[in-house]
Amino acid sequence: MNTIKNKALVTTTTAISLLILTISSQAAAQSNRFGVGIYADSERSIYDGHSGGDDVKVEANLSFQYRSDRLNADEKSTSYKFFDNGKYQFEVIGNYDDRGYKASDSPKLAGMAERKNSWDLGGRVAAKTGLGTFSLAATGDVSGKHKGQEVDLKFSQDLFRKGPKGNPRSVSLDLQAGVKWQSDEVIDYYYGVKSNESTTSRASFNGKDAITPYLGLTARTNITEHVTFDVGAVYKHYPDEITKSPIVDKDHDIELVAGLTYWF
Repeated sequence: MNTIKNKALVTTTTAISLLILTISSQAAAQSNRFGVGIYADSERSIYDGHSGGDDVKVEANLSFQYRSDRLNADEKSTSYKFFDNGKYQFEVIGNYDDRGYKASDSPKLAGMAERKNSWDLGGRVAAKTGLGTFSLAATGDVSGKHKGQEVDLKFSQDLFRKGPKGNPRSVSLDLQAGVKWQSDEVIDYYYGVKSNESTTSRASFNGKDAITPYLGLTARTNITEHVTFDVGAVYKHYPDEITKSPIVDKDHDIELVAGLTYWF
C-alpha cells in the first residue's frame, strides 16, 4: 500500500511541476511539448521466493512527459541540458529508481527491513560520433536511502529511422548497451543482509561494489502527429557481487515497457 501511495505522490508531484512549467513558459518554442499517456512495464524480480508468474511484476501507470531542447522530464527521470554544440553535451540529471522491496513481497524475505526507492542526482556528459553516442552519467543518492553512488557508461545507436521525428507514421529503432557501476552502499542496501536480519537459512551478507552490463532495444512510431507508441526491452546480467546474496536467486532481469502518449 505504501508503494502505491509513493507512486501516486511521485506521479502527482511530477504532474503539478510539469503543468506549472508549461503554464509559466511565456515564450516556449514549438519544439517544447507536453505529453500525457499510459505505460505498462513488467520486470522479473531477482529476489528469492518468487517463482512462476509470481516473479514477474506488471504495472500500469499514468505518464506525464515534457520534452524541449533543454529540459526533459517524466515520472522516473529529469534532465536539463546546460551545453550542446552538436557534438558534445552536458546535462544535470535526476532519477527515481523503483527497485526497493518489502518483507511481505515474498515469504523468503520475512524478517527483512523494508528497502525503499531512492532519488538520485548527478550529471551526464555525451559525445556524438560516427558510430553512435557515448555517454557517461554519475549520480548520488540525495534522498538518504542507500547513500551510495552510481556510474553508467552507455553506447546508443539509431539502427533505423524513417521520416522526421514527430511526423505521422515515422518509425525509429534504437539500440543501447552499457555497464553500470554501483558502490558498496547501493549493493549493501538492496541486496545485503544485516546481522539482525539473518536466520538459520539466511546468512549475513555485506554488499560490495558491482558492475552490471545491460543491453536494450527501443522502438517508437508516430501514429499521428500528436500520438506516439513506444516499446522497449532491457536485459541486465547481474555479477557475483549481487547473485551471491542469500536473498537473490536469479542472475538476470528483463524489463519490458510499452506506452501510448498524446502530445499537446
